[in-house]
Amino acid sequence: SGIRYVCPQGIDTSADADVDLFFRTIVPGRDTTLVASCGGEVLARKKLTASTPGAMEKLTIPQDKIAGLCGEIVVSAEHKEVLA
Repeated sequence: SGIRYVCPQGIDTSADADVDLFFRTIVPGRDTTLVASCGGEVLARKKLTASTPGAMEKLTIPQDKIAGLCGEIVVSAEHKEVLA
């Protein structure tokens, strides 16, 4: 929710490195929290002062959180204030 698309589209869960997710938010906002989760478990969280659709955002999921995942990773952006 709040994300236009995410790259990469797939992740190799047997890889021995952190995974960087790249994406753009749909609307501009202030006090934005980016979250990547799978099955209700938060894999990564990042707070931003502001976000805009023109800026490429990056969220890194640590390798120890990736090992053994067997579901869809959901990435979302939550804004305290939408600037649309």
